[in-house]
Amino acid sequence: MFDELPDSASVADLDDCALVAAIEDWTRATATVAAHRFAFIAELFGRRYDSEWETDKDASDAWTSVVAEISCASGISHFRAESDMVCGADLSSRLPRVAALLRAGRISEYCARAIVARTELVADRDLLAHIDGDLCEKATAWGALSKKKLDAVIDQIVDEHDPGALKQTRKRSRDRTIWFGASEDGLTEFAGWMDSVDAALVKQRATRMAKGVCADDPRTLQQRRVDALGALGAGSWHLQCRCGNPTCPATVDDGRASNVVVHIHADNAALAAQPDPYTDGDGPLPDDEQETVVAEQDSVADDQNSVGADEPAVGASD
Repeated sequence: MFDELPDSASVADLDDCALVAAIEDWTRATATVAAHRFAFIAELFGRRYDSEWETDKDASDAWTSVVAEISCASGISHFRAESDMVCGADLSSRLPRVAALLRAGRISEYCARAIVARTELVADRDLLAHIDGDLCEKATAWGALSKKKLDAVIDQIVDEHDPGALKQTRKRSRDRTIWFGASEDGLTEFAGWMDSVDAALVKQRATRMAKGVCADDPRTLQQRRVDALGALGAGSWHLQCRCGNPTCPATVDDGRASNVVVHIHADNAALAAQPDPYTDGDGPLPDDEQETVVAEQDSVADDQNSVGADEPAVGASD
């Protein structure tokens, strides 16, 4: 395949017409490569994952396992690997004609991904087959469209065959929201729905900030990502490292502490204290705390007379 394409090593020898032709050829080849990769991903997914697993945990474990394999094989993040897996599986099982266009290099990977995303709520297989056919006839002319216009033309075709799916997509977009629960023990639960592109940007930024600290930071990646959101809220683009090393370049204030004034009284030993195992990291809690928790559980069980002589106490170790 690649042997028939112009070699970039001789790019300086090409005239303008040949140069433009080479760009066109390699653009089609890029789409073809993406299609083949999606096909291999779909095959792996089909071999590993079965939606009819006996338990949800089995299905979830299989899903996660496939994502991990794709991530490792491609050298990409778990998030991107999962996105590629969904796209590959949908092209193979739901949109075979669109997949054929991509394999022929007649549409771009970007266009194929947009089609997959805008048709994901079409559940009726017969309607989906008609939509796939219409998309195949028209998608080759959409290469120069902006994202907004591309989404609009895809939605128009979906609406012609399955108006309910399009309305559901639009309604879900209108339902985007975020809420914050009551604060408990210094922590606040928050959740919500947002545009997928915006969510990817927030996740990417938080992850990048979380990985900007040194290796001696005691927090896990997930803890650092949450803290990164707080830093963003304080107007900072970096996360302050908690390694405690005065020479670490990542210990610059991230704005979270400097936006809050708290008056405390502490002895000098507190300044040299080790990271708190209860708040940072994922290591085991101190033995005395674990024993206290078990003792409290045993005490409650005894007081309530809910455990017989031959029954283990709730919370006791096996």
